Amino acid sequence: MDETLAPGRDDDSATATVAPAPRPRGRHAAPRPTRDARWWALRIAREGGIILGIALAASILVRLVIAQPVYVPGDAMSPTLSAGDRVLLARGPFALAAPARGDVVAFADPGGWQEIDSAPESGLATAFAVLGLAPMRTADVVMRVIAVGGDRIKCCDSQGRLVINGEALDESYLPEATATDQVAFDVVVPADSYFVLGDNRASARDSRYHLSDNSGAIARSDIAGRILMRLWPPRTLGAPAAFDTIPEPKPAS
Repeated sequence: MDETLAPGRDDDSATATVAPAPRPRGRHAAPRPTRDARWWALRIAREGGIILGIALAASILVRLVIAQPVYVPGDAMSPTLSAGDRVLLARGPFALAAPARGDVVAFADPGGWQEIDSAPESGLATAFAVLGLAPMRTADVVMRVIAVGGDRIKCCDSQGRLVINGEALDESYLPEATATDQVAFDVVVPADSYFVLGDNRASARDSRYHLSDNSGAIARSDIAGRILMRLWPPRTLGAPAAFDTIPEPKPAS
């Protein structure tokens, strides 16, 4: 016999519709705040400052351990380098190796080697130089190493060439008809010292004019570093091939 369900009676076989329970909202489920232009400006400024700080730190590190951009203060190396040229001066590990014949170096002026503009830089220019954003102005002299400790160098042979350890130096890297015989000399370079000349032989106040002091040579301790290259126009400044033929000095008997 069929049974008719009375009103209010449960039917366990019927499908019940269950509404989804509302998702609980914890204390961290608050809606995201609206980020206005000021918030974005502060974020960009903060992240930009971090990037700039890293870049400046890297620049200072490079200046301390690799190379430092500097200005050439005088015209002693003209036309190879002119006053005001920007060059890279080797620092740190790159400056540890002793200079070789033909290298262009910067060294502390022992006094009276050249006349340069000694006017002080502006504070802004100095700050940029310290931060690595501009070349450092320097009072160091920039010249070329011609002979090293123990070498005998004299001027000149019948063709007006320098003679180092008995071998004439063919300075084809200089402008044609450049004369070096403004001062005659015949010296042995003291140990740990360097006989330096400017490529501008007509006016450079180089080792030739200071023969009474350490035979005109610069002490190793006074050398700030080797010039790696001119920045603009770009030009590397390695030792010319002419120095490859110079023999080593004979040991003293």
